[in-house]
Amino acid sequence: QVMNAFLSQIVASVVIGYLISSVLSFSLILPLKKDAERELNLKRVEMVIEGFIEHDQSRQIGADNVWRFQCDVVSDTDKIQSKGDIHTIVKRYDTDRFILGAFNSKAYQDDAHVKRLRWLGLLDGLLQVTCTLLVLLISLRTWSNGLKEMQRLSTEYMKGNFASRACRTGPEPIRNLIDNQHIMAESLSNLINKQKVIYASLPHDIRTPLASIQLTSDMLLYEQGDNQYLTKKLATQVDSLNTLCESSLYLFKLMNGDIQAVKRQVNLQTILLSFNNVLGSHQTLTTYGCDTLVQTDSAIVRIVFLNIISNALKHAKTEITVSLARYPKHDVLRFCDDGCGIEEKIISAFNAGTLGEIKSQQGYGIGLILISELTKVLDGIVLLSNSNVGGKVTLVIRRG
Repeated sequence: QVMNAFLSQIVASVVIGYLISSVLSFSLILPLKKDAERELNLKRVEMVIEGFIEHDQSRQIGADNVWRFQCDVVSDTDKIQSKGDIHTIVKRYDTDRFILGAFNSKAYQDDAHVKRLRWLGLLDGLLQVTCTLLVLLISLRTWSNGLKEMQRLSTEYMKGNFASRACRTGPEPIRNLIDNQHIMAESLSNLINKQKVIYASLPHDIRTPLASIQLTSDMLLYEQGDNQYLTKKLATQVDSLNTLCESSLYLFKLMNGDIQAVKRQVNLQTILLSFNNVLGSHQTLTTYGCDTLVQTDSAIVRIVFLNIISNALKHAKTEITVSLARYPKHDVLRFCDDGCGIEEKIISAFNAGTLGEIKSQQGYGIGLILISELTKVLDGIVLLSNSNVGGKVTLVIRRG
């Protein structure tokens, strides 16, 4: 496409240069040509008259510079004769009258009027070439400027400076390439930022369950007996750590393109009921309108639901409710808890997409990142807010 545009630009430049030179030639050189031709024709008329007055058919033409005409030549037909470098032309101008013109190449080349016409012809050609080259150079300069910007941009990106931007200059194909490089840099920058946020949150989120596991293990060793409560708590903490690692690994595989989302018919109620084992003894999970089939990726949905419910369990007092509302082009899922709600600065940072401003120490670590990024894979968005009883997470997913 770029090569076709480049060739088209060259052809267009040649045509435009020719048109400009034609206009200039018509306005500047053509009047001079007409004057020179008029003067040459007048000279020829003068030589015809002179030849008519000094008519002498017996007069021989020598080898010197010759350019003469004479009238009333006796001849039976029109003819052109050449003898050496001497050329004679006989043309009929009346029923029985002729004009004879004689000249040699030297006389023709040395004539001032002929020289003037020749120089005007050269000037006309030079004007055409100059105009064409100027238009072509101006056109190529725009390509050169665009290619220089692309080279500078590529050098900056090679150094890892993805925040650098280039001026959109040059023809349309070059501008499109610059735009594509900007989009590529933006994607890489976003991916790097996401990875930084994940790497910053992951160690804290892993240390927390590990510390709890260590504490529970120490308590079991200290009790030196059968403690069903601590054993169950330890199993829950191990499951939490395992879920965190599997969810993070799944997100990394999606971001690297190792796996792709596969949408099929999934019953949301079945997925939600599988999380009853993670509820506390005083907590319940209530669903509304979720017993229906939706077209989505079950593995991603399970990870998203698990992380939302896990975060909600940290704050819910007695109940978590999940409701599904179906619209012609979207499915809307709302997760509400009756806890203390979500801090406004966390809501603002999350909804604005600045996840790096949310610290793991605030109780929302990699879980929010998993929820946000995996929902994007499902062609949806996540919004945080507070209800009149606690925190709320809303998923808006476009139907495939």
